[in-house]
Amino acid sequence: MKLLFICLLCISGFSTAIAAPEIELTESEQAYIIENPVINVGVMPDFTPFSYYIENTLVGFEHDLLALVSERTGLKFELKIDKWTTIYNSFKNKEIDMISSISYKKFREPFTVFTSAYYEIPIMIFVRDDFGDYLGIKSLYGKKVGVLKDVFYVKEIEKIKGIEIVYYDNYEELTKDLVFGKVDALIQNLTNINYLIKKNVYKNLKLASELVLPNTKNEDLRFGVQPDKVLL
Repeated sequence: MKLLFICLLCISGFSTAIAAPEIELTESEQAYIIENPVINVGVMPDFTPFSYYIENTLVGFEHDLLALVSERTGLKFELKIDKWTTIYNSFKNKEIDMISSISYKKFREPFTVFTSAYYEIPIMIFVRDDFGDYLGIKSLYGKKVGVLKDVFYVKEIEKIKGIEIVYYDNYEELTKDLVFGKVDALIQNLTNINYLIKKNVYKNLKLASELVLPNTKNEDLRFGVQPDKVLL
């Protein structure tokens, strides 16, 4: 039995500009869609350029991708829009069928069936201009470092001794607190923080280094599906 959603992601080519081959669904897949016409999926409101607002309209790469899947299958997606921690815990508690922007980690396997990655982003360390020279992870010893709650690499960061971790619910607050000195550094993906820096015209932040951990190199974005909905 093939995984329907992975199959759709692969053949779509992630582009509406080029016509993809016809999708031939198995009888069981067709039956699943008839029995489950609406799939609720957790998405974030502030994850640029994948899921974010422009003039009160939610847009982004993930929404284009979901629209393409909907067009080709007849599935309808009902969005649960909230901060990462909320949709992540809703997914863990089986309150929603699917979640976007989730990265693979082995500890998530018991409650997640992962699609293949549709995007990979470098994870970066940002600091203020007055931080001084960044000479590796040891430069963060004794410092306050801001991270998003429940981000997939947080368990690895928590193992680094000498760093005071400050947890945040959203990216805006995380970035703003670095600007105004409430934390000394932040760790987050490149695209999202770059967007916030440009949007808010922050002038005192700089990119210190890429973060490479023993078991993490990039943020690999995937859709996650409930294990009891593996056909999805």
